[in-house]
Amino acid sequence: MKDRHYLGIIGIGITILAWITLNADHFPIVYQLVAPAYSNAMTAYEKIQRGNSILEKKDVGFSEISELLSTLMRKGRNPGITQIRVVGGFQSPVVKQEAIRWVGYVYLEISFLKSPAEIWAVGDLPGAIRNRFLDLDIFLWGSLVFGIGIILFILSLCIRE
Repeated sequence: MKDRHYLGIIGIGITILAWITLNADHFPIVYQLVAPAYSNAMTAYEKIQRGNSILEKKDVGFSEISELLSTLMRKGRNPGITQIRVVGGFQSPVVKQEAIRWVGYVYLEISFLKSPAEIWAVGDLPGAIRNRFLDLDIFLWGSLVFGIGIILFILSLCIRE
């Protein structure tokens, strides 16, 4: 094969990888590779979202969710979260400038090491997880890599033998 063929194949391969990255919501392995803490936290969220589930220290994503909840507590308090259990939840509309958006509130019973359990109403937990653990703009990077792949492919077409 000629060099232009290799360049074209590499360009197509990079373009396919970028497309997979841009569709990361459909390919969870992307998040596992580029943002493992986000992937673990979302795994834990999906577990507690199933209802009547208990999230314990041994579970995947417990440390991420407990870290997120600990940041919501007042400063100077180190409670040592031992268990998180969903006790209920509901959806309520939030009016934003652009449209009405449904925000889910979930009631969590949070057990602590040295103090009694508390029940918290936490809204938009997936959004909080995304803001805290997904520090990489997947769309930006995927678009950039997609463009590089297209450029390489076009260059392979322009090279004369």
